[in-house]
Amino acid sequence: MPDEVITALVERIPGGGRVLAGRNGYALGDIVGGTYELRELISSNQAFDLFGAYDQLLGRDIAIKIVREQAQRDQLRREARMLAPLTHPGLPVIYGYGHHGQCEYLVAERLHGTSLSAFRDLRVERGGFAPHEAIAILIGIADALAVMHANGYVHGRLTADSVLLARDGRIVVRDAIIVGEVVPGEGGDARTDLDALGFMAYELFTGELWAGQRADSVALPPAPTRVLAELLPTDRDKLPRDAGVVAAFLRSLSRAPEGPSSKPLRIVIADDDETMRALLVLALQAAAPHAEVFEAGDGAAAIELVERHQPELLLLDLEMPRLDGIGVCQFLRGTNARETLAICVMSKHAASNRPTLARLGVIDTFQKGDVAPEAMPQALADLLRRLRLVPEAREVSASPLVGGRYQLGRQLGRGGMGLVYEARHIQLGRPFALKTISPQYALDAAARARFHQEARLASEIVHPNIVSVLDYGEDRNIGPYMVMELATGPSLSDLAAQRMTVRRACDLLGQVVDAVTQIHARGIVHGDIKAENILVVEDHVGTRRRRLAKLLDFGLARRITNMHTTSDSITGTPHYIAPERASGAPATVESDVYALGVLGYLLLAGSLPFDGTPVEILLSHVRTQPDPLSHRRGEPVDPALQALISRALSKDLFKRHPSATAFRYELNNTLDMLDLSNRTARIATRGTL
Repeated sequence: MPDEVITALVERIPGGGRVLAGRNGYALGDIVGGTYELRELISSNQAFDLFGAYDQLLGRDIAIKIVREQAQRDQLRREARMLAPLTHPGLPVIYGYGHHGQCEYLVAERLHGTSLSAFRDLRVERGGFAPHEAIAILIGIADALAVMHANGYVHGRLTADSVLLARDGRIVVRDAIIVGEVVPGEGGDARTDLDALGFMAYELFTGELWAGQRADSVALPPAPTRVLAELLPTDRDKLPRDAGVVAAFLRSLSRAPEGPSSKPLRIVIADDDETMRALLVLALQAAAPHAEVFEAGDGAAAIELVERHQPELLLLDLEMPRLDGIGVCQFLRGTNARETLAICVMSKHAASNRPTLARLGVIDTFQKGDVAPEAMPQALADLLRRLRLVPEAREVSASPLVGGRYQLGRQLGRGGMGLVYEARHIQLGRPFALKTISPQYALDAAARARFHQEARLASEIVHPNIVSVLDYGEDRNIGPYMVMELATGPSLSDLAAQRMTVRRACDLLGQVVDAVTQIHARGIVHGDIKAENILVVEDHVGTRRRRLAKLLDFGLARRITNMHTTSDSITGTPHYIAPERASGAPATVESDVYALGVLGYLLLAGSLPFDGTPVEILLSHVRTQPDPLSHRRGEPVDPALQALISRALSKDLFKRHPSATAFRYELNNTLDMLDLSNRTARIATRGTL
């Protein structure tokens, strides 16, 4: 086995009793630096040993990289000096450096997760990355590279193996073994990393290694096509030279498409110099005539405008009263506004603060006074083009195809605000489901915004028990549309009307719970879980056939952090609405658990807990206990199952399962106790193939 892939090396010293781990003479259990206990050998090669260790003084898990040879010591010191100041979520945190015996060691945070290469391979086996998922990963990598480049360093050996998808949601660029200084003309060109990012993007979007293919030679959705055209241009001189600008470009792809109801470009100017603000307003009127420009004279006012108007660009001065520019960046970094906000700092101190600003997400800077007033409109126009904030001219196609590539077929369904059609991708020849807004809502700005939010939230989640959203676009004839996997089969509502065995009912219920668990893990509440929104499809694995539940319709989904404490209206289906929601409270994790309880009751009893007019049903949710399952089913139901459903249907949300995960845990225990679980069912409900 080659040295570079050796993951552990253990040698017992005759008569010594110590078990050596790695190449540098250390054993598990040794104390390094007086406080670090070596507990696990993560990897070992000719360059270094990497241990998982425990900091006895601070009581935390850490990682220690140990080297002995002088050449490797020089490299380790260099790595420590370069990475230690770079406190960014996309880079590992360096805690310290020291000497122990004949070795030197670097102490860093212990990262747990999956390498992008391993994650990519799993995704390819299951159909590849969704465009939004790949773009999110690329944004994380570009953000980390921007910080390195702003501090004058190049990673130099960026691959999918050097990117970690950490368990805490971070995307971390690691293994900067040959980090070099950015010295133009001496091989330290930052474009080396951007080339690697382009190759990685090709792999994520196509599932294949890049081997010199033209970016436009692959049939892909619009967003991936634009990414590859940007990162793998035919003319290498057109490759972006700044990773921060690349990150801003990638973020721009997640914004709502331009259209008749789209809001204009919104820009906030934050500067305490009234004359400079007036100059910038005039320059922006020339550079982007249709933009909405808002002015703030201090940092606190800038934050208020950003939260109120959700702009795409913030032009920020550093020296301001109440809160300076650095403070504004620090505040916005932890808010949802940073998902789509580009920040450009304009200050005479911009250059000296560039590394700090890069760590805070600033993607561009310019020195006050360096740009003459008459040149300001052109400078801002160039900035808007670099950041992809100026809408590009769209070609009007004479083709009847939706989005130029989907041929509509029969109508599959109709909802409150949308229509769903079968559609065939003309290049791929593959059928999909295509959803669009009903004609009467096509020009309603609120309806379009809600439709776009549905597409964005649903596209964030990839799970076997959730219908995947694969594409989104704007068509000049039908307006906004989203493309989903084509799932055909009866709804759970149809199947519940038939007599279902307890095993099958619990199997399907468990699959839906798994889907909801994944939704909640992404910080999203579904808000409309019901049997009509769940299709049951036939899934084939080899010679086996199984029934797979597929949750769809994210029209009422909301981010948990974006919900208000009260609501003026009650949205959703009355039969599944939790008691607190009947009083005007918004959908929450607990109300989704209540809906799962209603669904479980329906599958086991064959009927819903309550019926009648909408008002009567809502009052029943608040005041009435449903009939026992055995009474409705007409045969005994085990008390443990009755207790599970009764707990989920508790009127008091604090007495329900606190999460879908807790609901699943109790369901698993109940099935094990009743001897109703088996390996096949458990694999199916976990959603693994």
